[in-house]
Amino acid sequence: MKVQKMAPIFDHNRSWFPELDVEELAKPEWYMQKCRPRIGKDFIVTARGLLTSGIKQDLKNLDNFCFQTHTSIQIPQPRIEALNSIVYAQFHADVGM
Repeated sequence: MKVQKMAPIFDHNRSWFPELDVEELAKPEWYMQKCRPRIGKDFIVTARGLLTSGIKQDLKNLDNFCFQTHTSIQIPQPRIEALNSIVYAQFHADVGM
């Protein structure tokens, strides 16, 4: 697998929690409660409302996705593991699996 291009900007990179350190990433709930979506009042409620059957299937295909180290993008392993935990939890909350 290789990096192909920059992902579409829809959250101004806030989903990566760039201002949080690894210890804060271990328990991101307090920070996530402070982040408010521009559409709707709750990210998960809005996401569930926008899921079509096609999008839901695409998301199900991403189950067990995890970030890995990259040769040219230096991210500490504990940060990758913390982000993977967040993605896993949000995935299962959004898709409702």
